[in-house]
Amino acid sequence: MKTVEFPQRVTLCDDGQYRWRVTLSREQAKSHYEDMIAVTVIVTTVVSLIMLIVIGWQAWWGVLMMYALMVGLPALIGHLTLGFDTRSYEMDGEYIRHKHATRGGDAFIRFKAIKAMRVSGNAFTIQAGITTYTVYVPPEDVAFVREYIERHVEG
Repeated sequence: MKTVEFPQRVTLCDDGQYRWRVTLSREQAKSHYEDMIAVTVIVTTVVSLIMLIVIGWQAWWGVLMMYALMVGLPALIGHLTLGFDTRSYEMDGEYIRHKHATRGGDAFIRFKAIKAMRVSGNAFTIQAGITTYTVYVPPEDVAFVREYIERHVEG
C-alpha cells in the first residue's frame, strides 16, 4: 500500500485528487476543545445525578472521581495539545474527504448532499444532509476551494 503525502497547500496529485493538510490555530482548535468539554460536563453531570439518586450521597467520592477522569483529564490533555491539531483532506469532483476524522475512519462530504456553505476565514462550514462539517483550508487556497465546491454542487 502506497503512502500518500498531504502537502501544506491544496495540490493536485497524480491520481487526480487534490490534497492538503492544515494545522489549526490555537483559536480554531480551542472552539472544538470547548465544545468537547461542554458535552463531557453535561454527560458527567447527568450520570452523577443518577448515581446520587440511586446510591445516595455516599456516592460523592464516585462523583468526584468521574469529574476528575471524564472532565479534568481530557481538559488538561486537550489544553496541552492546542495548536497541534493537524487535519488532512482529499477532494475530487464528488466529495471532500477528511482523513481520519473519527476513530471509525474518514468523513466524506458529498457535493450532491451539500445544502449550505459558509466561509469564515479559512474555515468552511458545510451543511450536508443532517450533519454540519467544518473543513479547514490554507488561507492562500480559500478562493480556489470555494469556487471548486460551488462548481461541483448540484442544485
